[in-house]
Amino acid sequence: VNVKGKMKRFLNVMLCLGIMTVSASVARRPNFIVILVDDLDETQDSSGELAMPATKRLLRDRGVTFTNHFVTTPICCPSRVSLLRGQLGHNTNFTDVLGPHGGYAKFRALDLDREWLPTWLQKAGYKTLYTGKFIVDYTIRNYDPPPSGWTVFDALVHPFIFEYYSPAFSLNGGQPRMYPGGWSGRWVGPIGK
Repeated sequence: VNVKGKMKRFLNVMLCLGIMTVSASVARRPNFIVILVDDLDETQDSSGELAMPATKRLLRDRGVTFTNHFVTTPICCPSRVSLLRGQLGHNTNFTDVLGPHGGYAKFRALDLDREWLPTWLQKAGYKTLYTGKFIVDYTIRNYDPPPSGWTVFDALVHPFIFEYYSPAFSLNGGQPRMYPGGWSGRWVGPIGK
């Protein structure tokens, strides 16, 4: 009986230590940000001294730069889908900005938001946020439903995607809201509980 009691107490202590270890490892899980940008190339001098000084000061100068880098496709929307799914464009069958080979309708029809980075992160216990340009063809006519996997999805909607100082966003598939005098780089705030 004494051995059983000691064993039970030992197992309880080990269980508590295991729970504390799991809790501690969850608490140490790193946060990270993925920043997707378009049209950064030599032709537009996007790497020149005058381009994006705040971005360079706050991100590049405090982080990592690459002298050799590659992209799977030089087209914005297929490139975003490839990055978020971890697949090349010919494997996603999403190869253009607009239909028939791209666009939000094709994105939804192919269920490209079922197995991708935000759903993988949520399965791992992360909260996910997307803000800014998603796909050019995410519009005031097809904003609902938004793509799955995001705790908060606050995307620009066409035809206001390229209106830098008067953008329109749809928050979680809600009615698009315009922000006259605002700017398209806004952030919605904390992701939530």
